[in-house]
Amino acid sequence: MQIVRYSNRIEILNPGFSLKDMGSLGTPGSRLRNPAIAAVLHEINWAETNGSGIRTMRRLAADAGLPLPEFASDRQKNEFKTTLFLHHLLPEEDHAWLKSLTSEALTADEAKALIYARETGAVDNTACRDFSGLDTLQASNVLRRLRDRGVLEKQGAGNRTHYTLSHAGERPDPHPEQGKLPLEDGKQPPEGGKQALEGGKRNLPPLPESLARRLPKQGKRVPTAALRALICDLCGWHPLRGEELANLLGKDLKYLRNQHLSALIQTGALVFLYPESPNHNLQAYQLPENKQHAAD
Repeated sequence: MQIVRYSNRIEILNPGFSLKDMGSLGTPGSRLRNPAIAAVLHEINWAETNGSGIRTMRRLAADAGLPLPEFASDRQKNEFKTTLFLHHLLPEEDHAWLKSLTSEALTADEAKALIYARETGAVDNTACRDFSGLDTLQASNVLRRLRDRGVLEKQGAGNRTHYTLSHAGERPDPHPEQGKLPLEDGKQPPEGGKQALEGGKRNLPPLPESLARRLPKQGKRVPTAALRALICDLCGWHPLRGEELANLLGKDLKYLRNQHLSALIQTGALVFLYPESPNHNLQAYQLPENKQHAAD
C-alpha cells in the first residue's frame, strides 16, 4: 500500500485491480482474491467478508458532511485507488476571503489556486498541476476561468505566463520585514532599468561586510569556482532573485542564469524558493535546507 498526501486530497494506492465491477462497489458481497487469507483475517476480526467496507465509508462521510471518497480501479496498472478529498478542511477565514472575491461557486481546484496566489503572490500552470493533480490543459482551464471571472490577471507570456490576484490589496506583502538591498556603489537600480526586479523591487537586509568585500569590482573577471562559491554564500545569507544577484555581481542576468545559476540548481548546490513552480514571478535562489543549517 502507498499513501500519498497532496494539498487537497489523500490518495491510497493498493496493488491489484478490483475483481468486483466498479458499478457494484458498495453493494453486499465480495470477490476475494485470496479466500484463505481472507478467512484468517475474518476469523481474527481484522476484516469482514461481506463487502460492507466501501458502503460504510460512504455512509460515514455523508453523515459527517464530508465529500464522498472516490474509488478507481486500473486493470492495466494493476492497482486500486481511493481518494479522500481535503478541500473541506479550509479554515473559515479562507472561506470568507474566497466569498469576498466572487459570488460564484468555486471548485476545490479554483479555491486552491486563489489561496496559492494570495500566499505566494502568483500562480502558474506548473504550481496548479502540483497542488491539484490536474494535467496541463485542465490546469490552464482552471486559471482561465478565474481570469475570465476577473479574480486573476494574466501576466507574462509563453513559459513565463503566470497569474496574480486582480486586486493588489488582496495580496499581503510577502517580505514585510526586509530592509534595503545595497549595491556595490551604494545606489539602487534605476526604475525600469535593464536590471529592474521582476515582480517589483524588494527591500533586503543590509549586506554583511564579509560578503560586500567579496563582490567583484567592475570589469574584473572572477574564476568560475570562486564566483559560484560567492553566489552560494549570497543565497545562504538570504534567498535572492536572479535580478538581485545580477545587480550585486555586476553580471548580465541571462549570462548568470545560463552559465552559473542553472548549473548550481542542477547539482543541488542551490534550490528554488518555489520548487514546484520554476517560473514563479517571485522566484528566488537559496541554499538547500541541510546546507542552511551548516551555514548557521
